Amino acid sequence: HYMALPTTILSAKVASTYGIKRSSYNGFVNIAILDTLIDGNPAVSGKITGSATNLTGKQVALIFTEIKEGDAIYYIAQLPFRHKEQFTIQVRSVNRDGLNNNLKFTQQFYVE
Repeated sequence: HYMALPTTILSAKVASTYGIKRSSYNGFVNIAILDTLIDGNPAVSGKITGSATNLTGKQVALIFTEIKEGDAIYYIAQLPFRHKEQFTIQVRSVNRDGLNNNLKFTQQFYVE
């Protein structure tokens, strides 16, 4: 599961807890790795690397931080953007079985 959103949707408390800078010019990517071979599709740890490329071709490395809350495990990376900037985000994960999975999606960010 994945999503990319502006950091302004986070409360100040949540952003502070996870070291996320809230700004109209920052977004974040949230990735969760789920084991679809087990009933209930539990979250599993893995290693996620990736980058984001905007329409002008500028590439930004995404540095993911693992966050665990109870049974939930997710990975957060921050990225800067400007008004109406669109990113193609590529993420490569290596799950606990050593299988590679690739994810590529496009997200457009707007300054609020």
